[in-house]
Amino acid sequence: MVNERCLDPGVQDDGCPAGTLGVGNGVCQPAGVPPEGCAPGFESDGEGPCEPILPAEPCGYGFMAIPGETACRPVMDCGDGRWGSLPVDAATVYVDVAYTGGGSDGSESKPWTRINDALMAAPAGSLIAVAAGSYAEDLNIIEKPVRLWGVCPDRVALAGTGPQDSAIVVGLDAASGTEVGGMAITGIRGAVFVSGVVVTFDRVWVRDSPLYAGVEISRNSGPTTVTLRDSLVENNHLLGIYAGGVELTVERSIVRGSLPSPSDMTMGRGLQIQPPCSAGVCDVDTLSNAVIRASVIEKNHEAGVSVAASQVSIDGTVIRDTYPDAVKQIDGSALLVRECDLAAGCARVVRGSAVMRGSNVSNVADAAVRAWRSDMTIEGSVIRDVAPTAMGLDRGRGVVFEGCGPLQGCAPPKLAKGVVRGTLVERTHDIGIFVMGSEVTIEGSSVRHTEPRAYDGEFGRGISAQIACDDTCDPMAPANLIVRGTRVEDVHQFGIAIVGSDGTIEASLVRTIVPQAADGGFGDGLVVTRHADRAAAASLRTSRIEDSARAGVAAFASTGFLADNAVVCAGIPLVSEELELGPATLDDGGGNRCGCPTPTSPCQAISANLAPPPPLD
Repeated sequence: MVNERCLDPGVQDDGCPAGTLGVGNGVCQPAGVPPEGCAPGFESDGEGPCEPILPAEPCGYGFMAIPGETACRPVMDCGDGRWGSLPVDAATVYVDVAYTGGGSDGSESKPWTRINDALMAAPAGSLIAVAAGSYAEDLNIIEKPVRLWGVCPDRVALAGTGPQDSAIVVGLDAASGTEVGGMAITGIRGAVFVSGVVVTFDRVWVRDSPLYAGVEISRNSGPTTVTLRDSLVENNHLLGIYAGGVELTVERSIVRGSLPSPSDMTMGRGLQIQPPCSAGVCDVDTLSNAVIRASVIEKNHEAGVSVAASQVSIDGTVIRDTYPDAVKQIDGSALLVRECDLAAGCARVVRGSAVMRGSNVSNVADAAVRAWRSDMTIEGSVIRDVAPTAMGLDRGRGVVFEGCGPLQGCAPPKLAKGVVRGTLVERTHDIGIFVMGSEVTIEGSSVRHTEPRAYDGEFGRGISAQIACDDTCDPMAPANLIVRGTRVEDVHQFGIAIVGSDGTIEASLVRTIVPQAADGGFGDGLVVTRHADRAAAASLRTSRIEDSARAGVAAFASTGFLADNAVVCAGIPLVSEELELGPATLDDGGGNRCGCPTPTSPCQAISANLAPPPPLD
């Protein structure tokens, strides 16, 4: 490569160096989470990413803290006196299980002793104030809206007795506008069931459901809208919250410690968001739409948030400490987004969709966030500390986009699609960001400290894009990757790998690429390599690749185009290796410079008989 241009290598037309994005007015924004963009409850020291403000130690049973709080606290302040801080008035209907005077009429002096009696007597829209005590009842709120409030969850406990599955059932449109708050709730099967109504749960503690979800929200009785606010959902089996074909908002709340089903030890997810399904058939015309904001989702199994053929928006939320499947010891994602198809009970294919902004994911297993044949956008977030599971030692990935092709039963191909913008992915295993048979743009992000696979010491890539593979790799389903204004550093094997797919890398910095730990092989900044039946193609512009142990840029039976780049301190700056499968070319667009420690020399691609990456598994 000898064609030269006058631009500084590794610098964009707007004057911003590789690894930054020009945002106007001469400002070059460094890759990663912009400190000025921290969500409420998060902070930055001005140099590092946004970190959640939370107590140093995890909160104990019955206590909570949302982002922005530095001390664990009860769900609700109990206040003073018999009715605490409840806004009682002349129309309030009173309940006190400890009252023994007889002649109950719902007045403050002669309160009802059962909540059900108050529900029958209270006018629509009135406040039912519940004093401290344990109430062994099953409640049905179906005929009118009420404001059912206990003095606080630490003092008011509602325990369902049967025969209905949940302690509280809120259903039918006639009860729309109901509020439930200030109490702890548990049931024989689940704690709360809602369908066909608009309802708010405020400062409740939904706990210890032994057989099913703490909160089950279903469209079975018609359109359903639920808001869960300032609440704690804890130690429920199978699921913390189930949403089937509904509108759900979870804000300033905790979903914690969901446990596997006692019957088969499966699931234990924090939230399950999906279409309504019955007897294996799902209604794809009534998808769920969920919003999760300013919350903490922690210590759940399989997935913190699982989305199937529905939509979720996650803002300013912490998802952490997700454990793998209790039996198989696989999975364990913070966020899983997937499609629903005929095999899963949907009459037609419906994609899932997720947007996560200003959030923090940590201490999870397998793949931290994963889109399977679905759409996912991640902005201004931190994803870190992802470990392999006991039965998934080849995992521990940060962000995964997964599609499929005709050879895998997907005709036409089903691609995951997504954007990773202004995000930090660090301390992962195997691959930081993995794009398989999908279309993804990575912009203004930072990927660093990817460790090798746990079981064989191989891989440890920063970003990898390849054709779709499961049992078979399908060249008819290539990845299409765009990387812009991004930093990839301190990773193993390859900084960016394009395998049998297409990639565009612009204004990015790739540096400190070390050989894989298993055998000391590889160590390339950018590798473009052919799969058996498909060549790869990549364009590299205004970027900087430095400190690559083996090659700065390596093409194996594939093509690359380079313009205005700096390749610094590589073992071999540019390598073009022809294989039996086909020729390799690195086309010169001019303005490229190579050298160490300063890139001042023209770049020349050579053949060095380097070993190509191994075939895809």
